[in-house]
Amino acid sequence: MEKLKCYVVGAGFMGTTHLDYYVTNPFVNVLGIVDSDQGRGKTVAAKYKIKWYPDLDTAFTCDRANFCDICLPSAFHCQAVVKALENGADVVCEKPMAVSLDDVRAIKEAQKNSPGRLMIAHVCRFMPQYYVTKQLLDSGTLGAPVSLVISRESETPAWSYHDWLFDRKLSGGTLMDLSIHDLDISNWFFGMPSYHALELCGNNAKKGADFTLSVLGYPNGVQSTIIANHLLQDGHPFATSFRLTCMDATVEYNTVYAKDAIRIYRKGSDELIDISSKPGFSDGYAHELEVFVNCIKDGVDFPISVDEAGLAVETVHRLYDNMHINMV
Repeated sequence: MEKLKCYVVGAGFMGTTHLDYYVTNPFVNVLGIVDSDQGRGKTVAAKYKIKWYPDLDTAFTCDRANFCDICLPSAFHCQAVVKALENGADVVCEKPMAVSLDDVRAIKEAQKNSPGRLMIAHVCRFMPQYYVTKQLLDSGTLGAPVSLVISRESETPAWSYHDWLFDRKLSGGTLMDLSIHDLDISNWFFGMPSYHALELCGNNAKKGADFTLSVLGYPNGVQSTIIANHLLQDGHPFATSFRLTCMDATVEYNTVYAKDAIRIYRKGSDELIDISSKPGFSDGYAHELEVFVNCIKDGVDFPISVDEAGLAVETVHRLYDNMHINMV
């Protein structure tokens, strides 16, 4: 088949991460990198031997694309996604869908009026520790869910372009940038939350980075407790873990103690499920983009709906509406 033509929008860390995958995919032809920073855009274009464009209007004037990959700071997702959809392209956009609820609504409206389709790249759904657990939960073999305790912690990020992650207007803060991974997983497991509460601890020495503890309640009685932390010291390894308690079993995962397996505890026994050979274990981003490209190629629905991605953003806003702040 003819290769799928694409533009990658955003020449930063995530844009080049996605480019690394596309240039190895035999079904994809990268037409160019789109970035308003000429110096950075041309540097990336030279590295990957592709063209640089200052904006999507210029790019689409030169050549049509089957899809666009949006890797801009979160506050700029809406404008780029809408522009790509208006040009009839399919779109994959880094999480979150947007920072504001108005932008979420604008993106949903653009999607309705475009032949192009949209997938928001909630990468954890493509990692086996999460999708295997989701399969077990849906199978009913764990019994009814009771609670989820999940955490995601890292050193304060220093890689964002001009430190955009520390500007809450651009990133939505640690809750929107980091915790949204696990907020989305919780909603994926249990549905739409009916209760929201947030404790946020900020550090005046590290503005824009927080420790957050979120509690979500669901109509079926399940409760999720979700920790996100951007305040670990420089050099501290990234760490994430979860414990899903159900009536008949408990499922655990921890990157520090057993990165390559999930453990299931049942009455009187426990079992390790090796996930090291499953798709997405070594590179969730590559698996996510492979699924996206295959969905376009095969004409099937994307695995993450626009409504699900919008719910993740809405959940962040509901938590901010029910927040208690501590500063140190």
